[in-house]
Amino acid sequence: DDDDDDAFMRSYRQKRLLELQNAASSASSSADLYSEVEEVTPIQYAEAVDETNPDTLLVVHLYEPHIPACADVNHHLDALARSSSSCNNGLGGGKVRFLRLRATEAKSDLDLVGLPSLLAYRGGRLVQNWTPVTQHLPPGFTAEDVQTLLVDCI
Repeated sequence: DDDDDDAFMRSYRQKRLLELQNAASSASSSADLYSEVEEVTPIQYAEAVDETNPDTLLVVHLYEPHIPACADVNHHLDALARSSSSCNNGLGGGKVRFLRLRATEAKSDLDLVGLPSLLAYRGGRLVQNWTPVTQHLPPGFTAEDVQTLLVDCI
């Protein structure tokens, strides 16, 4: 009888330990999923470049709200961020974090001709710079066009 109780308790502990490990694993995986584009300050931008997990592609949109192409990129990045938190995101299943920063907050005398710009970082290093991104996209570009651009970095 005591042997049965001991076996049951060992089995129960093992199952419970596995459940806890699986829950911890799921929590850490979902912590790397980003479902929105984060508006950041220049300091937050620098911190994100330095602190984002090296397995995650960090995509930064430098923009100004009065530029129509910037508004279009923002709209498409919002859609991609929402879809990137799902398993079938079209971005190769890779983890992607999206930020946006008003360009004139980063540099007040910035030449706006380079906007909208997309910068891609991995492990603190710039891996791609699309300035302006509209030169790399077709006229009337869609979220799928922006996604195609990003897939090569993932």
